[in-house]
Amino acid sequence: MPNLACEHEETATSAPCFSEDACRHTLGPECAICSFIGTPPPGGWYLENEFWRLGPFLAPGPPGVVLVYLRRHATGLSAMRPEELEALGPTLAASVRAIERVLQPERVYTVMFGEQIQRVHFVLMPRGSEVPVEHRSAALVLN
Repeated sequence: MPNLACEHEETATSAPCFSEDACRHTLGPECAICSFIGTPPPGGWYLENEFWRLGPFLAPGPPGVVLVYLRRHATGLSAMRPEELEALGPTLAASVRAIERVLQPERVYTVMFGEQIQRVHFVLMPRGSEVPVEHRSAALVLN
């Protein structure tokens, strides 16, 4: 019998989870984000909806940097469900508006890497006027 609690993505090369235990795809030790988002951080999530949670960085990070976490484990945009994708734009917009309201940055960078932890999550990085021009935009990554 399939584990109905398992919400891992199914692709042409994966089969449904038949584990009676916690599914490794959603809460496995190999995914630090899955473990992290299972419990609200101190003070709770900054914003959350049916598919997304906005909260702190997994590890101490630069001031003001927050992450938007998909509540389900998916390895990339192509592995996301249509309803998750539909909620992504409004979730990112609401998250950026909240950062702009509180921190009043000149710009909020939004990036998704997924290299070290192959799981959908977006990093929101507010940038203030104190950041030199040569360290803005793509130079932030290249320099």
